[in-house]
Amino acid sequence: RVQVEQGAIDALARNQGLLQADGGSVVMTARGANALLATVVNNKGTVRAHTLHERSGRILLLGDMDTGAVQVAGTLDASAPQGGNGGFIETSAAQVNVAPQARVTTAAPQGRAGTWRIAPFDFTISATGGNMTGAQLASSLEAGNVTILNTSGTTGTAGNVNVNEAVGWSAAT
Repeated sequence: RVQVEQGAIDALARNQGLLQADGGSVVMTARGANALLATVVNNKGTVRAHTLHERSGRILLLGDMDTGAVQVAGTLDASAPQGGNGGFIETSAAQVNVAPQARVTTAAPQGRAGTWRIAPFDFTISATGGNMTGAQLASSLEAGNVTILNTSGTTGTAGNVNVNEAVGWSAAT
């Protein structure tokens, strides 16, 4: 007889502290060995990859594209506070959820703003029941470019972006 705890079955990458790689890359990934395993990349802490000496930072939170999820609840910072262009952030999995308190920035006060790419199957912007609120998207657009890129999934998802809440911002992003 073998007993396996659920935590050992699910693949999980979690950050609740600080990951820092200025001028470099931070990659958090969780992929299941097969479709039976749920995978989660969960960031409640701070991931920082500032531009350093014209080398833009990159932050990648990558979950499994079949059953995985990326949970963004902390800070993802690929900005350029000391000059240069902003970096690149990607959050991709079958499902991506952004908490209202999350802070994501690729700002570059002295250069070009970087890009945050959100790449799930379906994505809904809504004050209730969505993957991200309109206020959260507006805040992220004030701090850099945001691209929502999705496709239909293997589990019957349509590949839709649903904007069910007003989104407004004034930055040139």
